[in-house]
Amino acid sequence: MAFVPPRDRVLEHSTSNSQTVFTVTGAVDTSFNAFSAFMSVGDTTIGGVVEPGVAFRSGILTYSATNEITVTTTKENKGTFSSGGTKEVFMGQPALSTLLVDGAQALSAARRAQVRANLGAAIDELQNVSFAVTASAGALTIALKDADGNDPTATTPIALSFRNSSLTASPNTPTTLEIPVGVSVVVPSTSTCGFISATAGRLWITGWNDGGTFRLGVFNASTTTRIFSLNEHGIGSSLQAVAAGNSAGQHYTSGAAVTNKAFRILGYVDWNSSGVATAGTWTTTNLNSIVTFGPGIKKPGDVVQAAFVISNGGASGSTSFVDVPGTSISFTPTNAANIMKVEAAFNAQITNSAGNNMQGTFQMLRNSTPIHALGVGAFNSTGGTGYFGAGAYHAWDKANSISALTYKSQQATNVGGINVVTANYNASVEELMG
Repeated sequence: MAFVPPRDRVLEHSTSNSQTVFTVTGAVDTSFNAFSAFMSVGDTTIGGVVEPGVAFRSGILTYSATNEITVTTTKENKGTFSSGGTKEVFMGQPALSTLLVDGAQALSAARRAQVRANLGAAIDELQNVSFAVTASAGALTIALKDADGNDPTATTPIALSFRNSSLTASPNTPTTLEIPVGVSVVVPSTSTCGFISATAGRLWITGWNDGGTFRLGVFNASTTTRIFSLNEHGIGSSLQAVAAGNSAGQHYTSGAAVTNKAFRILGYVDWNSSGVATAGTWTTTNLNSIVTFGPGIKKPGDVVQAAFVISNGGASGSTSFVDVPGTSISFTPTNAANIMKVEAAFNAQITNSAGNNMQGTFQMLRNSTPIHALGVGAFNSTGGTGYFGAGAYHAWDKANSISALTYKSQQATNVGGINVVTANYNASVEELMG
């Protein structure tokens, strides 16, 4: 028993005395097809029955028995079929089954679900979603809108699919929530969500299935030392968005706290390098972008771009820091709210050592600002050559910039007249989504 899409030129006659059940007599001529050419008993299709000049009925047709068609669901009808008149029974598209593309159309929840299934929309694909972001009296409001920027309605709802809230459900069937009204989340004044004053930041926008109730939420995924996971394929919990919401890595939701429920990443809003002037006093003055989540959008912790350098380094004998040759990496961040992960590994050696406790020190810089210092350590020597061995940097840098940057290494000695030699230098810079 299957649904059979309408096929061309399927037309049979019937003289049955019924309003819904019709015995058909075969294709009207050789240029037409019979229902039996495409359908088995129990299959359904769409079409209609017409008795010219008398009546018609359109809707869902069931091939209810061999050479028998039953109108099981009526879409439209007019008049009453006569007892012995000839009726034309056919496959075709009833007007009320037609999807409109020129304007809004009222569809039942079941038909909207069927349309989504027919279109093959993926569970993580957002459709008919946008956001409006406003600030007033230090509070930030993020409102969920449809693709035209309007509040969703019963005839133009927003539909969001969520994973099953049970991690072990088998089958792990998803759930679709329809949102027929406007929904917003308010981040109150004095609630910082872990933002730093006058510094770029990003608030991720989340949607939650709280046992069939939709809630909108926000999440700050990064600090200067950490990026928090935003794993929508698991389940999560939240606190209600209130004035005490001052932590990064914490979900905040509208209306109530949520416990162990499925959520979706819906988008984000971020501020440029000037940020929110005073954390907790929200404004839209320095907004950088409002983004609806979709294919190609990075999640927190994803690598946005990367650069790498390999160098033989060089020698220096200065007691002040000097650049190590060949270690510079030019790098331009795409977004000031992102984090730069900087790593380097190298070998180091002292030459011309003339005493004990010879020491070489290294540091990593962004332009002229040190972001990581590495004291390789004292090396006791009575002369000749001593080896420090291997050194490494692991730096985490919120550059708060979208300007061209230079990351490089410098080295220095604690005593004049000796050389520190750096060799086999490997370094990388990665921009991580914050």
